[in-house]
Amino acid sequence: METDARTIMEPAKRVPVLRDVDVLVIGGSQSGVAAAVAARRANPEAKVMLVEQNGFLGGQSVGGMVVHWEFREYTNNKGQVITRGIGKEMIRRIAAKGHSDPLYDKWLSGQGPPFKDVPDGRAHADVPLDVNDIQLVLAEMLEEAGVEVLLHARACAALPLDNSTGFPASRGAFVETIDGRVAITAKCVVDCSSFSDVAWWVGGTDSAIVPEVQAMSMQAYAWIDNVDLEKFVKEGVWPRPFQILYPSDKQQLWDHVMQGKAIIMRGFADVMDKAFDSEPELVEAYEMTGATPQIYMWLKTVRTRKVECGAGTTKYLGTFAIEGPEFHWRQVDPLLVTRATIGQLKAIHLQVRMHRYLPGWEHATLDRTVSRIGFRETRIPVGLYALTKQDVFHHAKFEDVIGRNTGHDVGRGNLEAEYGYDIPYRCLVPAEIDGLLLGARCISVEPDTADESLTALNAHRGITATIVVSQAAGVAAALCVREGVEPRALDVKKLQAELLRQDVVLETPSG
Repeated sequence: METDARTIMEPAKRVPVLRDVDVLVIGGSQSGVAAAVAARRANPEAKVMLVEQNGFLGGQSVGGMVVHWEFREYTNNKGQVITRGIGKEMIRRIAAKGHSDPLYDKWLSGQGPPFKDVPDGRAHADVPLDVNDIQLVLAEMLEEAGVEVLLHARACAALPLDNSTGFPASRGAFVETIDGRVAITAKCVVDCSSFSDVAWWVGGTDSAIVPEVQAMSMQAYAWIDNVDLEKFVKEGVWPRPFQILYPSDKQQLWDHVMQGKAIIMRGFADVMDKAFDSEPELVEAYEMTGATPQIYMWLKTVRTRKVECGAGTTKYLGTFAIEGPEFHWRQVDPLLVTRATIGQLKAIHLQVRMHRYLPGWEHATLDRTVSRIGFRETRIPVGLYALTKQDVFHHAKFEDVIGRNTGHDVGRGNLEAEYGYDIPYRCLVPAEIDGLLLGARCISVEPDTADESLTALNAHRGITATIVVSQAAGVAAALCVREGVEPRALDVKKLQAELLRQDVVLETPSG
């Protein structure tokens, strides 16, 4: 990032303490909510507060429209149970509101995966939950657990460091609110931000690594509405080849449309070519945004509407989530992130034009864009242990396991990878910072200097894994408060016992 060489001294001032709590959770995504709720369940006497910079809960699930949660990562396509815990509870409660994909009901009632009554019995990794119900359920869970919530509040700096344990600790954080800067003091902090903020504030480059290799991009979804699903499925899909097609059976695909279930496909390179040939200015305009050129379309339904048109005619109209433009730029550079945020909005409007070349999409309209671009690769905190590519691919087992993961993209369509790997507690504990636990995407994984593909980060970054580690971090924080110890000294057996009580899966599946 280019910066002005000058510096300005910020005047010292007294900052009021808004709250003195036991556990402070930074970040109100589904991961932060999992951490806060788990902390209260583990230690009902603990005062727990969650701060969130947005005016809503749900993080990327809501602001980034990442509503396609992955029940394949809970029960894989061999029928093996990989995880449960708060993540499954969230899905159960969201689905119970009645507005999400019916495939969740089949899973939650124990009918699969694999689903026995259909030609393609897989569970795919991208099944939509209702975005409004996600927000509501997260708020309800926090309220029921007795967690105090502060929205429109951005944690912005570490409190003066406590070095009494031999390692620095920020016992809380400064927070910018709509009423100015306040301090929130805490015995233990759980960082569920997207940037490993607390480790960065406390230890800088010694405590959080910024990868030089941009192995993963910033990206934004968009939702496109008014798709004629019958025309699309019957004229646009067959007999094209696809990288991904779900369901892969022709009749089952149409059944999913009529039943309001997910259909998912990655392909249509020929349609992209047709769009560019017909409107060559699209290519130039798209490149001007700075986005990486699209080479295929990645489509997955968000909702299906059945419309009775009279005279016995029924029409099925669909809203699709498309993978929007991606930017392989440094994701901790505020100027580049700003350019990408504006660029993706311009590029999405161009993508809508491209998608209108699909059969059934001729009258498609842009339904919704993100309020925040999606980050995949920001900072990697330095923990007591860094999860590695070898751990992911060789189904690592650890004595300090706090949950399991199938590997997100690594496990997509790969039955062996879906078997998963253990996540050790040491990945959640900073190597040289006390009073802090790591959650969400930013746990300790192998950096790009060891693996340029950042396989472990890519495997971990799915929604399910971030909930798993955050539930463990919340429980650990609550137990540290109760036991009067730092995270590095916590008895892992006590942590595992509480996680089992909270329905977390720690054992490796058989078969």
